Amino acid sequence: PQRIQEIEAELDRPLPDVESIETQALNMQPGDIEQQIQKVEADLAAARTNLNNWIESLKEQEKRPQILLQQIESSKKILAATENELMAAASPDDPPLVVNARRAELLAEKDKWQAEIKLYEQQLVSQDALVALSTAERDLAAREVARLEATNKVFRAQAQRHAAAGEPPGQRLERRDAGPGSGDE
Repeated sequence: PQRIQEIEAELDRPLPDVESIETQALNMQPGDIEQQIQKVEADLAAARTNLNNWIESLKEQEKRPQILLQQIESSKKILAATENELMAAASPDDPPLVVNARRAELLAEKDKWQAEIKLYEQQLVSQDALVALSTAERDLAAREVARLEATNKVFRAQAQRHAAAGEPPGQRLERRDAGPGSGDE
């Protein structure tokens, strides 16, 4: 499937290197770093939730083939009972209208169970593709969590460096950037 190929291509791309994130962090003001940390942590929480959802979904999908096989078996038993009832002779005491109505009901029920069995069988056939897609989505979500954790670590380290230098988080450092004639001489 195309989505799996897209995910695999994304997974093959390298993560942004830590140095580029560090360079970005070095060029930011303490207040901007704090805002970036909050944003990254919010994104990280959402990414972790997404990863956990894919993990749970994959667990459920791995159980699905057994459930489908049980549903197929159960439906086949009901279908066989319906077919047996169709073949059974109607009671001579029943009016023809009732016999015909019952026969029509059983034929409809037979069609329903045959369709349901085909549906379960089709789901079973496509199950491998669904598991492959969910596995790829889980891997992509795990990669995003790793990327955001690395980014968060870099920004937190930069915030700690600012704190160690005595720069409060909300402070703007325009004075450092001020040139001659700015009144800071």
